[in-house]
Amino acid sequence: MKANPNRFWFIVILLGWVFDFLFWEKPAGINFAIYVTLCLTTGILLLRADGLRLSRRSGLLLLPIAFFAAMIFIRLEPMVVFLSVSMTVFLMGVFALTYLNGEWIRYGLLDYIIGYLRLFGSMIARPLGFGAEIRR
Repeated sequence: MKANPNRFWFIVILLGWVFDFLFWEKPAGINFAIYVTLCLTTGILLLRADGLRLSRRSGLLLLPIAFFAAMIFIRLEPMVVFLSVSMTVFLMGVFALTYLNGEWIRYGLLDYIIGYLRLFGSMIARPLGFGAEIRR
């Protein structure tokens, strides 16, 4: 992403437009599974372009993510939709935390808490650092 930051910004803006197109005044359904797939695919491709490979054990997380994303349009009860969205977002966070090493299997409760605190901190700090680095 550092070699070609315009590609990164273009993809982020495109994903924002796709989110708007899929979800504006529309109920959750197949659009949620499509958006999750697009986000994961573009993220993996961007990281692969930077030379960062997906760990095999982290790749196993894609199966439950796909299952819970698909449950949104298979079962439309409010509780199932809430739990499916919650689990999809949680598992996507775990996927982001363990993309390179695949150590999610060995995580305990404290590891998840600390990992998510680090993830939230990096969601704030890294874009600022990335923007400052690109300006230089």
